[in-house]
Amino acid sequence: MDTPERAIAEDASVAVVFVTPDALRSTSVRGGLLRHASTRGGRCRLFVIDEAHTCLKISQGGFREACAKLGVTHASLALVMQALNFEPFQVLALTATMPPGKLEREAIWRLRLGVEGENLTVLRGPVDRADISMVRCFLPAGSRESSASYVLRGCRLARALASAAWAGRKLAFVTKATSAPAIAAFLTAHGMPARAFATNGMTEEERQSSLADWRADPDVILIASSTFATGVNHAGITALLHFGLAQDPLEHFQEDGRIRSSGLSITFLRPRFLVERATLPAPMERARAALSATTQLLKVLTHAGCLRAALVGWLGGSVEQCSGCDYCARYASLPTASLPAAHASLCGSFPYYMELRPASKAAIEILRQLSEGEELLTSVFDEPPALAPAPFTEMSAHEMAVLTMVGKGDIGVRVKESSHGLAPLLLAEANLGALAEYEAGSEELFVWVWQPSSDEQPRADPRDVAEARQLIAMHQRKSEHHREIARRVLTSMLARGTSLQELGVRGEAARRLAAPPSPASCPAPERHPASASTPASASVSEASSPALRLTKTAGKRTPSHIEPSPLAPAAHSVGGASSCECTGSLPFPSLGSAAPTTPSGGARLVPFVKRPSLA
Repeated sequence: MDTPERAIAEDASVAVVFVTPDALRSTSVRGGLLRHASTRGGRCRLFVIDEAHTCLKISQGGFREACAKLGVTHASLALVMQALNFEPFQVLALTATMPPGKLEREAIWRLRLGVEGENLTVLRGPVDRADISMVRCFLPAGSRESSASYVLRGCRLARALASAAWAGRKLAFVTKATSAPAIAAFLTAHGMPARAFATNGMTEEERQSSLADWRADPDVILIASSTFATGVNHAGITALLHFGLAQDPLEHFQEDGRIRSSGLSITFLRPRFLVERATLPAPMERARAALSATTQLLKVLTHAGCLRAALVGWLGGSVEQCSGCDYCARYASLPTASLPAAHASLCGSFPYYMELRPASKAAIEILRQLSEGEELLTSVFDEPPALAPAPFTEMSAHEMAVLTMVGKGDIGVRVKESSHGLAPLLLAEANLGALAEYEAGSEELFVWVWQPSSDEQPRADPRDVAEARQLIAMHQRKSEHHREIARRVLTSMLARGTSLQELGVRGEAARRLAAPPSPASCPAPERHPASASTPASASVSEASSPALRLTKTAGKRTPSHIEPSPLAPAAHSVGGASSCECTGSLPFPSLGSAAPTTPSGGARLVPFVKRPSLA
């Protein structure tokens, strides 16, 4: 009986050979390929690598270690071509998410595929997928709520708030492949049909059966692990849900790419997702690398600004105008600044269930509580400080504050091997430099807080108004960075129904805060840490540039030499509202436009949109 390896080796009519990196680890497959290439009719002319960005996961401790063997096959083919005096073949790498720069060069060097521009060509698709709308949802969870129960509540919420996206095919990603069948069974038992797809714990027949059911019935939700995100394409997916943290922003973006046309990506976040991802079984060195990569994703997801700009900026791209995300839908809903109708419809009511709140006082209490030494990260999540201001005495708001601080680096997290052979421990410690900055008032923290449904727009507490007024007065006359803090505090309070008069902002002060930041103070877009290169000719005078960021260390923050600012995509305009993403600022309405007004006559940023009841 002929095997594929023998057919490749002996059939001269074979023109194209499709093979996976894992199959090339077999010497018989490589041997058959080389024997075929040694014939005149079978000589290799083109060596194509699809999904080339998966090569990056070699250095990130991922699962595509077979990609490392591609260099062996490439070198063997090159030697055969050279020995037979055939012309050298070309290498074509296809990717939509390979960050350009140093990281790409490192991946090419690792695989020894050639030199770009000579015998190697890298074809990239557009990094910004403008047809995908993105929203975050920090849905509060019960203290002992199971993952299956949380997924069920999240799916019901998505069905209620984003009915336009829910009408098509639905796909949900989970962190643990082994939990996918149990979650799918739980959803089905509670009236929401679901099927599982995972390479770990399921046979090929079971996976194909799940896919067939999912394709046949648009009401079925497919619960999948991250392996479904690589090279699996199905038309008609309009709702994609993340119930867990991906390995890094690259993998998260790859999962979003399963939406082939117009659709909505919903990212749910809870503390358990961070713990699950960071404690997956792996050697300790790989676990530390995984935690570092996951923290970068957490930084993007908790960003107090345009989600699309933060994610695309991490990948090395830029966003001129956001085509749909929760931040821009929530804080750019002005008569002169609106998202395209199709994307606004896809986002549904999700943006109006989240609100940005100043949280520096809560951060101070959390860091003081941690300043005595390391604690288990789970203990930090479980113990809101008694002196924290509202709403951060509530568990859900406190958890979001901790997650935001972990992503920002205010709370350092490390993995420690358990002495009893159990899952590794996650230990948290305070960044004392961050604590000093919050206490001095030179830094502000903004946290996304879940807002339950109500029939009236909630107004800010008088104590919050007084505190915001003091912050604005302190920051608005200082440097551009401080004015950005004042601008964000001001816009956050306007969104809560507070007037400019109540905040003590009038005349020239209001116009100065409404003006966009100067381009000189906006750093270059943030990219993947390894994709940023350092110019050899950097001068000492650059240390005083306002575009340089402060790098946090355990005890202090020091200027980082010509390192791009964290989460700093290029300044862009969202539908006419000025927005500088270098500090995650909120768009401020033009004072010359007819902005909506509150009953007291003050400008109001976001007109209230009545949200559906979730009962």
